[in-house]
Amino acid sequence: MKWLLSFLVLSGLMGVWPLSGCGLGDGKGWTRVAADAKVHWSQEGRLQNDGSFKTSKSYFVAFDTVEVGVQSIAFESVAEEVDGAFDPSNPPPGYSLCHNGHCHNEADELIDYEDILLEMGAASGTSKLITQMVSQPVFLDTTKEATITALTLGSCDDGRRVCEIGPDNLRSVVVNVSMLRLKMRVYHEDKLPADGVDVEVQMAAPVELEKFYPTSLGSDAQQVLRLSVELQLRAAIWDAVEFSDFVIDGEVQVIALSEQLVRALKHNAVLEIETTTIN
Repeated sequence: MKWLLSFLVLSGLMGVWPLSGCGLGDGKGWTRVAADAKVHWSQEGRLQNDGSFKTSKSYFVAFDTVEVGVQSIAFESVAEEVDGAFDPSNPPPGYSLCHNGHCHNEADELIDYEDILLEMGAASGTSKLITQMVSQPVFLDTTKEATITALTLGSCDDGRRVCEIGPDNLRSVVVNVSMLRLKMRVYHEDKLPADGVDVEVQMAAPVELEKFYPTSLGSDAQQVLRLSVELQLRAAIWDAVEFSDFVIDGEVQVIALSEQLVRALKHNAVLEIETTTIN
């Protein structure tokens, strides 16, 4: 009977005593990114009275449709501390003559300091990407001098799908522009037919834009890093296109023009990142 009494007492205690781990909430996670994203359309004083846009090469572009698709935004993190400094007097191998924010590479091309910093850290063995998908493309209002259009973001691909990047440090933000579709009519007094040409084109391939944005986090960082990500479509994109090169006998060479759009976007779109709060 003694063993039965002990068993009953122990059973009663177990019924009221919390088991180890019960009643505890989820553990505190590492820093996660809470981002908002938008597309900034700017005509930079080039909007004409008739609603067309004037390029630096004196083309007048009457935009009908501008559709932009961003497939994803990715946050690159690294375990080691990120060094955002660049010494122009001691550039990495392959670069020389560094001044005014850029260096010459071995092909004598001008490369921005930021791009060199990105390249210097690209081989890091601890680098990883947390990717956040964007749900749908957006149509831009080209009748105004400038507009800002919000993108709708989905969940991230980390384990808890909450865009958790800590305790590693943020190194860069990558925006994958999957689509730029244009419908427009282009005019030029000397280089195109008098009544202009209709152009309907989509860029030939996705464009990946990366912004070096070192942010120290660590194991004791705050819970939420709030970032504002802005894709800026500026006048320089359209200035880079010599439309007459892609018009032969009044017909638009769409494939060649679509490839030019890739280059124009890659070299002239601007990615701006801003930390609003860390809390």
